[in-house]
Amino acid sequence: MKDLKHLIYFESLLENADNELVRKAQEEGQLALGYTCYHVPEALLNVGNCFSVRLRAPNTGSIDIATYYMSNYTCEYARALVERGIEGGYKFLDAVIGVDACSMMNRAMEHFEILKVNEKPGFFVTHCDIPYKVTDYTLDSYVKQMRLRVLDRLTETFGVDTSDAAIRQAVKEHNEVCSIISEMGEMDALRSIIAPTIGILTNIGGAHQENFFSLQDKCTEKLSLFKDCDVIIYNGDNELISDCVGKTLLSAREIAWSKTDDEKPLATYRANDALKKAIS
Repeated sequence: MKDLKHLIYFESLLENADNELVRKAQEEGQLALGYTCYHVPEALLNVGNCFSVRLRAPNTGSIDIATYYMSNYTCEYARALVERGIEGGYKFLDAVIGVDACSMMNRAMEHFEILKVNEKPGFFVTHCDIPYKVTDYTLDSYVKQMRLRVLDRLTETFGVDTSDAAIRQAVKEHNEVCSIISEMGEMDALRSIIAPTIGILTNIGGAHQENFFSLQDKCTEKLSLFKDCDVIIYNGDNELISDCVGKTLLSAREIAWSKTDDEKPLATYRANDALKKAIS
């Protein structure tokens, strides 16, 4: 239950594109770049003092006005974005980065400009051609598109640092975030491969801690490996491990060992005492 508040908080961030974290970043002088398609390399949208915002329109009701402009044959996601834009929901953006991959989304971006849903100084909407085949020619073209239509526009309009060094730093930070997300889900994949029946957890140390928010997160992730085990054996003297085992509500039989608590099934100090007596 203690972690529930964190889940509720992150879920609340999805209620509005202009959420608390976006507002905080802009207060610190960062630029919000909206996008809708994964064909835009997200790392490039986080270069320099920029950060990416995936456009959403949660809690959308009627999209009648957007339908009037775009017709009811266009995708509801595209119309919902236009409707939210007309309502003023994207006035916080500094730019919108689009790609010519979907004609309906192109129309949505077009209406962002035509209807002037954002009159913020310097605001612009840009479109990039994307390759449909992977060849040397299309790769070169893609790189040029991103440079001319995204990076150069950011530099010319806002003075953003889009040098090779800045791009490399943005890519490095993006990869670090991806690594954290990946590692947090690795135990599920590992569990299906090794299918353990007995799990033993002796300790939780600081190694690779940079990939977790806390030691508790790391412990919970490790315990997820034991989800389908018949028995879990763990260090009952470690308060963190004991607490996490209790909260994880695993179906396995739990066996804790202890050096101090004779109520634990494996009280090691008693065995040590017996061994000493036998030796003496």
